[in-house]
Amino acid sequence: PVVTNSKQAIRQLKDLWWGVADIDDVPHKHFLKEEMEIILKQFGFVAEKFQKIEYDWSTEFYKPPAWLQQPGPWDWMIVAKRV
Repeated sequence: PVVTNSKQAIRQLKDLWWGVADIDDVPHKHFLKEEMEIILKQFGFVAEKFQKIEYDWSTEFYKPPAWLQQPGPWDWMIVAKRV
């Protein structure tokens, strides 16, 4: 979205600092691997395996532009156990 005032600019900057980006005007949290390890630990889990699950750009856009190449979109898959 287009930023029209300083409050919006500050909010977007804070959001980016915390890993939150607007995609189609919907906030999405993007986690670092290390963040997930800490969060899991706080809830009594330990990560046994992290794996990147990669997707095609067509999962994100109806008609992805031809210039969109690699890296593509991806998510974390985490196998964790309660400790």
